[in-house]
Amino acid sequence: MDDARSCFFTIFASVNRPMHFETGACILVGQSEAFRLRKRVLFMPWKATILLSVFFGGLLASCSKQRSLPADLAPYENLFDEQSIAEDFVNLKVTPFGRHDLSFEMLVPKDWKEVQLKVPREMLLKPYSNFVPLCRVVAEGEEGTPKIEVQVLKLPLELGLTDFVINYLEGNHLRPLLRRPGRFNGRRVEDVVVSTSSEGRTYMARMTFSMHGDKLFVVVGSCEKGSYGAWARHFGLAAVSFRPRKPAPPFIEKMATYVYPGTPYLEFRHPVSWKVVQPEHLPEGMSGTDLVLQVKDKVFGYIHVKAVKSQLGIDAYEALSRLKKDFEDSGILVGKLLRESELVKGQRSPAFRIQVWQAFHSDQVGELATLIMSDGNTIYALGLLVPPRNQNLLAWMTSWRVFEIVYGDIIEQMERKGWRP
Repeated sequence: MDDARSCFFTIFASVNRPMHFETGACILVGQSEAFRLRKRVLFMPWKATILLSVFFGGLLASCSKQRSLPADLAPYENLFDEQSIAEDFVNLKVTPFGRHDLSFEMLVPKDWKEVQLKVPREMLLKPYSNFVPLCRVVAEGEEGTPKIEVQVLKLPLELGLTDFVINYLEGNHLRPLLRRPGRFNGRRVEDVVVSTSSEGRTYMARMTFSMHGDKLFVVVGSCEKGSYGAWARHFGLAAVSFRPRKPAPPFIEKMATYVYPGTPYLEFRHPVSWKVVQPEHLPEGMSGTDLVLQVKDKVFGYIHVKAVKSQLGIDAYEALSRLKKDFEDSGILVGKLLRESELVKGQRSPAFRIQVWQAFHSDQVGELATLIMSDGNTIYALGLLVPPRNQNLLAWMTSWRVFEIVYGDIIEQMERKGWRP
């Protein structure tokens, strides 16, 4: 897995190719999460971008008459009645390449034809660098040449789904007509509708992204724009009904659990790829540790976690001041506040508020995120130090995702002790 992570960072380093559209394929280049807030860190000078490929493929038939677009570009409920589904659709079950870990099922129109796909061997050998097409069904002879496709990308690092999708769109200069999170069949999804042109024609595609273990699936329904209104519900039914058939763990990476059994008790999960650096000595009434993401000799992310008993007389303001001082003592200059967001509404600042600050190390610039939480008995202080997203996208995304996992587990720990927002 170390080799895979190293390969993942290397493949996406210094990629700077222009986006272009081709008949039969849309080459997409990925880059950064919309305004989500997200001692010894090496801020990497190189830039990382993602080269991804979503195959709209072969949308060549002309459209004889225009239809207006539906009010909801990505319908997901009341699509067809039960009788129509029973009569006009089939539950397509697919086991791509004979691999059960990629198997899935979804509802597609009975009269659509499944196209046999030829996947280059190189794509299968590099599952971390390309979306691999798994299935394609088309409505031959139908207006607008609608098709439904399923593709998969394997991920070796923890990434947030929303982060991935927004960075994917931004990096390709795609302004979605719609982007909406949801939950289909118990799985969290990001629904996106985009429009693009090729050879004088305009096409629309609905892309529904979801994660399943270390795999990111995308269900793509596409056709010419003039026919999109006629096929939007068909695309919606495929997206909503899509279901991977083999169970998968809730995380991309193998996880470990950090436990500090003393007082205050501290417990949270983290990827095994993050090294735990335990302080040699902690004062009485204090617990904590550091997490470091390091690939070979390069550090890509740093998380500082501390818990302090409230009896020590430290409030949220003092906890924030001490947290920032921890970083300053390790050679980080903390600059101005860049942005902030409430994690729990109605709390007095700075408690339960993620704040992102400028951070300087030598002649390099980074970001320091701070978060202070309290359940009345214990104050938790968390800090995240990462390169800016425009310098190292992957380090930025995976570090924020692990930070979310850590503070999410701590909030659950607080709730088990009776804390309520």
